[in-house]
Amino acid sequence: MTLPLEPPDDTEIWRYTDFARFVMLLNERKLWFSKLKALHPEDPYEGYAVAEKAEDPVPLLKSNTITLSPAQAIHSIAGFYVSRDVNEAAELVYVNSWCMGVESIGMWDLYGAKGTGVAVKSTIGQYKTAIGKDLRSEQQRYGCVRYVKNLESCPDLKFDFTCSTVPASGNLWQLLLKLSFTKRSAYEHEREWRAAVYQDRNPNPGVHMPTDLDALITSVVVGPRASSLELDAVAAVMKMYSLEKPLQRSKVLTRG
Repeated sequence: MTLPLEPPDDTEIWRYTDFARFVMLLNERKLWFSKLKALHPEDPYEGYAVAEKAEDPVPLLKSNTITLSPAQAIHSIAGFYVSRDVNEAAELVYVNSWCMGVESIGMWDLYGAKGTGVAVKSTIGQYKTAIGKDLRSEQQRYGCVRYVKNLESCPDLKFDFTCSTVPASGNLWQLLLKLSFTKRSAYEHEREWRAAVYQDRNPNPGVHMPTDLDALITSVVVGPRASSLELDAVAAVMKMYSLEKPLQRSKVLTRG
């Protein structure tokens, strides 16, 4: 399967949000990773993949109606559970998304409270340094989202573990994580870079990851449609939480 592209560490990334979420970031000092399943209202293809549904071998083994060697039985059982996890990757993978490159008025409108919110600027290298280190390396992955016209016809997203090698443990986690880096071309305008983490099944819509904000944040930008009062509020909150980073108002809608 194609690996997600990993740009240079000095690549600039933006996180657009509203004022309330910015305050919560400073208060909790944690980044929110959304379960892919929780993103389905915005994109029902998040975490899309198709694995041939291997038949559960356990009932057959108990019935004594078939004869399998120990190696065949192990492969059959492993293939069944791995194919299930691939088909249900949206329940196991969580992502935190950023926008690469220059400032985007489109992203302000979509995610930055119609241009009255707040954007955090960082770089990929700073992000990797700042994010929590509680997970094993094989349970996390970073990279650009690649965009394809039709996910359902993408060969990288089709699997058949009934006749191929069944990945185990860390290799399976990495396979599931990779599934979160392919989206439809309809979302190409987002220029998305994301971090993905693997978590065992649980009912939560997301997880908070401890983050060193001083290492993460390059500067803070208030939206181009924000008022002076909103700019002052952001400055006050940054002072309250001892975030000593440059603060500026966006000039994306300012001429000259």
